[in-house]
Amino acid sequence: EYDLVLLDIQLPDMTGLEVLRRLGAQSASCAAPVILLSASDDPQLAVRARQAGAYGCLEKPFRLDDFVRVLASLSS
Repeated sequence: EYDLVLLDIQLPDMTGLEVLRRLGAQSASCAAPVILLSASDDPQLAVRARQAGAYGCLEKPFRLDDFVRVLASLSS
């Protein structure tokens, strides 16, 4: 079992959103929060990521303090 999944949105065979949807279909196998990583500055991407079941979305390159903030929010 995983504590956290970091998932890039740009994958060679399918999008990270599609992977997230498939993980959601197997919810017992992925109870861990998923954070999507993206180089896109599309403001709607975070909305689509949450709708697909992601806990959050970080824009690459992300700053370490942004990542730590997201991790801290997982435990609260």
